[in-house]
Amino acid sequence: MKQRGWLKLLYAVMIGLAFNQWAYSWTTAKTKSIPASATITPISILNVDVINMASGAVLSEAKIAFGTIDGEQAAWGTKPPDCIRISVRDNSFAWRIRTYTDNFTTTPATGTWGLQYGALIGSSPGAKIPLGWACMPDASANSTNGPPAGNPSSGTVNGWTYFKDARDVDDPSTANDESFAKSEEAGYCNIAFGTPGSTCVVKPNILLGNVPLPTQSTPFYMYLEGECSMAAASEYTGTIKIDLVNQ
Repeated sequence: MKQRGWLKLLYAVMIGLAFNQWAYSWTTAKTKSIPASATITPISILNVDVINMASGAVLSEAKIAFGTIDGEQAAWGTKPPDCIRISVRDNSFAWRIRTYTDNFTTTPATGTWGLQYGALIGSSPGAKIPLGWACMPDASANSTNGPPAGNPSSGTVNGWTYFKDARDVDDPSTANDESFAKSEEAGYCNIAFGTPGSTCVVKPNILLGNVPLPTQSTPFYMYLEGECSMAAASEYTGTIKIDLVNQ
């Protein structure tokens, strides 16, 4: 019986060797090509809602209202009761979402308004409330009226970024070109970016500067703050824009 077993094993090895030698002897005799194609239709969907942080309700009018603010405010310590919920569905090879203010139809008189206008604009000439933004990958910060306020100059620590305005001009006293065009080109205005199957939210205070969402269409949240400690008594308004930009 043992001899029969060894014979079976020997035959199996011989057949295997013969098959391998036979397999390597194949030669393609003829090939037919069959074209294949597909067309994917483009998708570019940007959903933006203003949410009351305390109740979680969507405001019927998409408007951020800081309300009436006491004249005694800490520097970069004023936040509105609402935040912005954003979700995207886009199948461009690469896309990004940017935010900025658009407060003037043309560049204003720099002697009156300065060089940077990412702010709420007062009814009195030159009056501004500079604005900052911060993004979170979920709504967990809503229970505390958003993330802790902080000076955007320390954004790599606290996660806040200065708003740019579409009419910002360069400040010649600084090393970087702070015009809107150059800032936008450098990605400073981006709050999120992604591919057909992914979304990353910009957070300058974490490793790599961004956090991926579980799915492309998972909502994320943008929070605002204002620098009211040196703001003049006035009525203030502004226009915040959020763009979905495709490559």
